[in-house]
Amino acid sequence: MIQLVLASALFFAVGSIVAAVANNFTMMIIGRSIQGIGGGGILTLGEILVTDLVPLSVRGGMFSSPNQVS
Repeated sequence: MIQLVLASALFFAVGSIVAAVANNFTMMIIGRSIQGIGGGGILTLGEILVTDLVPLSVRGGMFSSPNQVS
């Protein structure tokens, strides 16, 4: 599982670098697409990790706490 999280972070980093050094719009789109794949993997795998590690009785609080507005 941790290898997938690291691979997603790597995709996100590579996509960020490609988008940062892009010299035309096509490269920017490609970089942002790679970055989106990595970001989606990070979010999805983060929720899967919480689901696996947190008991059901406190899981609702774990999912809602990052979404609270102060």
